[in-house]
Amino acid sequence: MSVTDVTNVVSLVSMSALLLSILIRLRPKSASAYAPLFWTQISIIVLLFLSLSWVYPVVDMALGGRNFLNLVSHLIFLGASWVYTTVLAEPFYRGRAKPVTLRSWVPAVAAIGAAISFVLLDPEVTSRGLEGFTSEPAWIGYWVFNIMTLWVPALTLVPQLLRAVKYTRNKALIMAYWAMIIGYSTSVLAMLGYVVTYFYPGLIIVRELLVLITQLGLITALVAIPVSPHQHSAERSARYQAEAKAAARFHR
Repeated sequence: MSVTDVTNVVSLVSMSALLLSILIRLRPKSASAYAPLFWTQISIIVLLFLSLSWVYPVVDMALGGRNFLNLVSHLIFLGASWVYTTVLAEPFYRGRAKPVTLRSWVPAVAAIGAAISFVLLDPEVTSRGLEGFTSEPAWIGYWVFNIMTLWVPALTLVPQLLRAVKYTRNKALIMAYWAMIIGYSTSVLAMLGYVVTYFYPGLIIVRELLVLITQLGLITALVAIPVSPHQHSAERSARYQAEAKAAARFHR
């Protein structure tokens, strides 16, 4: 089975899980609490469908065969992944300043960088994932910027999630936290993978495996996370951290 086949299978499984999650979360009593994540799920389902190896070439050719579908899809992904990240990170920083890795400059720089890299690539032939342009330096920038809304927040969000696990007793929430920890951590490795495989193409399989793990981890968390318990747990974790810091300063 090729890497493309594996990617297609993962995409179909992820789409099915997201659709099931949407059906469950469309219950009237939960609709308002999950609204931002609902639209994130819808966006990701559309993106996964368009990424399928038998769908992307057909749609892109209908748009002129210049990979505009790739750029538009990734810009939508940047928005969806940023909403996902900020919604889940917000309870950790409620009532206090957010770290620089969770501020609005991240999606702005990511979108501008991805667009500029795409223009520099000037891909004139349909190429799913732009594999046909991996020899160009702008290809590295294109992919580094395209997952920037994951690997930049991961630098502060992963430590927060690791601390939150210690203060959580909800098993479903613990599972979702670990899925997020894995997904965000491997997004950093995937970003580095795009840089490394530009110089060492033989490691592409490793890079694609990291991308798939990132995708599976974050989608699993999106499907499984109970939002209300997460909000209470994150606030409790942040409160315990603040109390611990205050006690440490007092005993100095």
